[in-house]
Amino acid sequence: MAYICGVVLNVSSSYSSVYDFVRGEHYYYQKRTLVSGNRIQIYDYKRRGYIQGKLPNFYDYVSGFYILIKVERGKFKGYDYESGAYCMGEVRGNEIRIYDYEKSDYFRYKIY
Repeated sequence: MAYICGVVLNVSSSYSSVYDFVRGEHYYYQKRTLVSGNRIQIYDYKRRGYIQGKLPNFYDYVSGFYILIKVERGKFKGYDYESGAYCMGEVRGNEIRIYDYEKSDYFRYKIY
């Protein structure tokens, strides 16, 4: 979700990774992420599968569930149908901050 929000709110297809500050890990995505208007298709190398869709609905081919993301003025709200969890957050430049309601905690990411 962090990667999708970072790409959509920065309107850039040149990003290819997200750094998770909590886990201390990089997650890599297809370098040529397709961004056309609000339509996105990405390949997640760690999970070995595609996520694609158009705001606000994205389909995760690995899990077989949808992800809902609504964006407005640098902020977003999301719902993951697989986990049943809501989140909200904001993107400032290449920094992404997400509040996960299921875990009652904030998470920080940086998109590259």
